[in-house]
Amino acid sequence: MQIVKVKYRKDGEFTGREYSYYSEETLKVGDIVSVPVKTGFNTAQVSAVDVPESEILPFKDAVKTIPAGSIIKQEPELLENPNISIEQQLTDGFRHLPKIKDIPPVFHDDPIFEKSTQSIEKESAHESGTAIININPRDDTAIVNLQTEIIKLSNYAFERKIKSDADLTPAGDDLILISKLKKALKDKQLEYVNPIKAHLDKVQYVFKDLLTCLDDIEKTNKAKISAYTDAQKAKVAEAEEINRQKEELAHKEAVFNGTGEITIDTTPVEAPAPVKKISTLSGSISEVKAPNTWELEDFDKVPNQYKILDTVRINQLVRAGGSIPGIKIITHTTIRTTTR
Repeated sequence: MQIVKVKYRKDGEFTGREYSYYSEETLKVGDIVSVPVKTGFNTAQVSAVDVPESEILPFKDAVKTIPAGSIIKQEPELLENPNISIEQQLTDGFRHLPKIKDIPPVFHDDPIFEKSTQSIEKESAHESGTAIININPRDDTAIVNLQTEIIKLSNYAFERKIKSDADLTPAGDDLILISKLKKALKDKQLEYVNPIKAHLDKVQYVFKDLLTCLDDIEKTNKAKISAYTDAQKAKVAEAEEINRQKEELAHKEAVFNGTGEITIDTTPVEAPAPVKKISTLSGSISEVKAPNTWELEDFDKVPNQYKILDTVRINQLVRAGGSIPGIKIITHTTIRTTTR
């Protein structure tokens, strides 16, 4: 792919530092393009083309890609009237917006996604019971249309200048439209996600049931092995105690007789060898020390750095208008969007 540099639009002009991008199509200096940024898309102008890859090598993995079809073809009226809301322009029959086919996709390339779509070739849905699972939102016309509106809103947001009360109205209209688009997008997302979740729940249930069964069998075997090894350890400890008592009794007898003569049999009791490792033809198992656990003894003695604030209860009290010693209450305003 071609490597280019662009400058973002600021206050109606393309100024400031240059940013490097890959480009899926050949661009030339001066082209106005819609480029992906952290917050969505931004309007930028190509300032350099055919940049050597050596220049971006230190940050190559972070360089984003300008999709094919990202060149913005706008009439002068669009650039000169950024404060006209999208809804008003559509109502007035505004026709300067790019066609759907010219809109760059907002979806990032996903090798896993691509692999899954290639594996089923031209199919776009998989039937599971009575549910149809759609797997390719790229081809959904409704989503493409939503994508179109999002890119237009992005361009207007970066172009907009609010210098008077009158400029607030179109900005407010766009905020209301954003709320509507969010709801439409989330509803559309549920159309894709809910059948997948339902199918996933069925799949998870089957595997969870089988894995739970294996866990129970594993616990049973481990418990029986542990019971046996614990019994062996107990026998070793008992034998050691018997031998200790024999030695102690023999010493007492020698002192009592005053001759040092010992008549007690001090032959050590043989203890079973502790089981350290079990080897089989298919592998081996052995006991290992488990990570340490803990339980609270005295909260007052616990150092302060290990005491955690109950953020849930604090949030509930602060939102209800309460106060807490040692907690600073911060008051701020926000903008609420109400749709009709």
